[in-house]
Amino acid sequence: MPVQVSCELADEVKAVRASEIEMSAGGRARFTLTTPDGVAPVELNMPGEHHVCNALATPAVAYGLGLGPC
Repeated sequence: MPVQVSCELADEVKAVRASEIEMSAGGRARFTLTTPDGVAPVELNMPGEHHVCNALATPAVAYGLGLGPC
């Protein structure tokens, strides 16, 4: 089931985003994470669509600090 999630990111990190967001029957989010370095599938182990924004925080901060993929 597709859902709409809105997260406010600073201009410097707007390239970090979630797309194709879906919620499982148990309320867990699955989405495609897009960063300047590429895309990756993400499946969260915590229920709640608000965790999509929380999950974007780490790559957004890393990108904002100029850190690349490991």
